[in-house]
Amino acid sequence: MGNHRFREILFRAALWMDAVAFVLLGIVLSALKYNLSSVRPPTVLGALVLWCQNNGLVLITTLFAVSYGCRFIRQFLRPPLIQKQLKALMDALQQEVFRAEMSGGASLYDHRVTLFRHGWLWRLHRWPWSGWLYPIERSGHMTRRRGTFFRAGGERGEQEGVAGQAWTKSATVVVENLPDLEDVSSLEGGLQRGLVEEYAKRTWVSRDWLVRRLAAKKPMACSFCGIPVEVGGKMWGVLVLDSRNSKAKAGQRYEATYRFFARVLSKVLDPGG
Repeated sequence: MGNHRFREILFRAALWMDAVAFVLLGIVLSALKYNLSSVRPPTVLGALVLWCQNNGLVLITTLFAVSYGCRFIRQFLRPPLIQKQLKALMDALQQEVFRAEMSGGASLYDHRVTLFRHGWLWRLHRWPWSGWLYPIERSGHMTRRRGTFFRAGGERGEQEGVAGQAWTKSATVVVENLPDLEDVSSLEGGLQRGLVEEYAKRTWVSRDWLVRRLAAKKPMACSFCGIPVEVGGKMWGVLVLDSRNSKAKAGQRYEATYRFFARVLSKVLDPGG
């Protein structure tokens, strides 16, 4: 998710650079067809046209590369309006599903909704070509920059986290009654180590990854619900609800809500679909 304001500025900059590259490309193509013999005596315009003609191939290649690069950046970042719509949907789903918790004064920090997208990412010390699930939006405002990436793809057994399992199975994955690791003050004792290993095994993450997360004092949920998201009839990503409640928000009571939000998400992400 990163810095949303920075992403919006970068998107708009890419939009303007694409427009400028398109205009400059038209100018260069026109200069290549210009007859310099009609320019007498030599002028600044004539010198500029001559320079364009001498460097035409390099200029055209560069401008095409800039244009396509800007379009790729815009596609990756998504328009600011769509990002705001996704944020509003995450907040709405959080308020709907965790209504009882919110009414009781619970912190939004402890009951979150995160939208993961499947794609290719470069991760240090990890093979990048098997595919990853990375967060693009999250409910609330306290933890929007806390990026967590899960491997999803490649060989069997390489799917990480509840998100990775939901992606691979194309089905809702529910994990409940996890150990409350936020109460584990030390990992020295055998009981504490056992709780960490149980948590890691049941959530499909490594013990080392979990220990690092504990050391960083990141939120530790006691239940998860991973819901696959389709766009245009194809798997696109995963919606993950994590909560400090031991009981996950799953079952017939929530199925209609999740189906509705999945349809709305699909329309937002693919307006022409």
